[in-house]
Amino acid sequence: MRIFTFLSLLLVSACHVSPLYLTKGQETTNLTAAVDIQPIADYEGYLMQNYLIAGLNPNRVDVAKKYRLNVHLNMPNISDQNIQNDNFSSRERMSLSVSYRLTDIQTGDNVISTTASATGAYNVATEPYATWMAQKKVRENLIKILADRITLHVISFVKKNEAENEG
Repeated sequence: MRIFTFLSLLLVSACHVSPLYLTKGQETTNLTAAVDIQPIADYEGYLMQNYLIAGLNPNRVDVAKKYRLNVHLNMPNISDQNIQNDNFSSRERMSLSVSYRLTDIQTGDNVISTTASATGAYNVATEPYATWMAQKKVRENLIKILADRITLHVISFVKKNEAENEG
């Protein structure tokens, strides 16, 4: 088993595979810091923008911008899940979707233009405040999940594009 593990590691290292978050000094930070994240409307947009900045430029490195990231959060879709005999829903499901576009600033070409969505659920309590807080927490979690997806998509594109331009 040890020989298999050693050979697997040897093969992977020969393929020049490296994790997305592996940084060699400032290399990855400088590449992803070149993404200009445009402001996103509302409180949810503020959260999304902060998560994106934390993922793409955590050290707030000031470099020339190569890309512009535009993100649009859609209104959450809330649906009843567990409807009881008295027509009271004890659980709701929230779906949140986002559309985003990464534009090459120099050429004006859209290099990424897609959507992403995430779904979560929460219990409906007899107290409206408890339900509101549960709904708020799920919305914040979904925004974090979507920001992570966007971040990974942008990082993988930027690293792949940089590798193609070097080689």
